[in-house]
Amino acid sequence: MDLSIKSASRAEEEAVIGVIIAAFLTDPVARWMCPEPHQYFAVCGSFIRAFAGNAFANGSAYYADDFASSALWLLPGIHPAEEAMSAIMKSSIAARQARELACQDTRDGCG
Repeated sequence: MDLSIKSASRAEEEAVIGVIIAAFLTDPVARWMCPEPHQYFAVCGSFIRAFAGNAFANGSAYYADDFASSALWLLPGIHPAEEAMSAIMKSSIAARQARELACQDTRDGCG
């Protein structure tokens, strides 16, 4: 089977990010951050854009034929939008998870 890899432009951004959203649907860290399916789908695209969206502007976003797979690479010197990532994470972590984090940050935990 021949597979063709193409460079993605802003015109393909939604499709490329959609592939990545689907790929991480059962990822433990992604689902810890957004345990409810509706929350995952509402937040994940914004998080991917903040984390690796700069790949589109820098020519390092790719997809395979028919969007069977995709990849976003940040070239040396290109960084994620860390403040946006932090804001997305803070707004999406449920109270239960926020408490878990707070307990992990203390010496004795929340026992």
